[in-house]
Amino acid sequence: MSIFSRLGYDSANTATMNLSTTAVATMNTMPPLLNSWQTADVASSSASGYFVNPVANVTQGIWNTANSIINVAGVTSVSNMATLVTATNNVRAASNNFILHTNRISGVTQPNASTGTLPHYSSAMSVSKILMFITFQSDGVQNNAPMMGNFTSLTVANTLTTQNTSIQTYRGLIANSINVTATTDPETFETTYSYTTNLTPTQVSTMVNGLQPIADLMNARRTADVTFFNNSRAVVDDYNKVDQFSSIGQTESYLYNNYIGSDKLKSRINS
Repeated sequence: MSIFSRLGYDSANTATMNLSTTAVATMNTMPPLLNSWQTADVASSSASGYFVNPVANVTQGIWNTANSIINVAGVTSVSNMATLVTATNNVRAASNNFILHTNRISGVTQPNASTGTLPHYSSAMSVSKILMFITFQSDGVQNNAPMMGNFTSLTVANTLTTQNTSIQTYRGLIANSINVTATTDPETFETTYSYTTNLTPTQVSTMVNGLQPIADLMNARRTADVTFFNNSRAVVDDYNKVDQFSSIGQTESYLYNNYIGSDKLKSRINS
């Protein structure tokens, strides 16, 4: 199928006319809009599936590991394991937020009404391409930091994999440590259960110290990306505000100097 055939044009339309020689010549002067593979993808309606989230699998794996810990029978009922439960829930929450964020900045998820103000691949790239020129000229920045500052979360897969490996034994250790005591009320015959663990406070603390850095890393990278994007957008917004004064015409200069220009503006444009 060709791109034109996708349009479903009705050949019975008698209003069609050939372009003039001049119009064809003008068309021929334009650089190609699409290369061969782009043309093929558009023609075959397959212009999607170009992006992947490089940290999706490890993030899901971390969430699964944390969830398996919470699902150990009795773990949430043992008082001296409260810090472990909190740390595990922190990892689950951080994982949920992290995968949503990285899906956005990797281009897997497109903006919608509820996420339009958050960084997405398209919006972050759009802002950072302008910022690359601005910071090169203003600060002499000759690396891609103005662009990569939006995408730091995508670069931590190896660290997250190592961290996930280090906590995968926790579920078994916890499950093997839980002791369940059943007590039956002689009058109502209702049975209640109490849970204890033979893990020492040091062992519990060690697990907490293994879990919390995972949540901290994902939260830190995500918030850093969002902050960098918002800062970048603010700089570009300010650039757009001052750029209007870069090429001032005669009438604009007259208006600024005699009517609408503040003292601040007049001091800038007349310096």
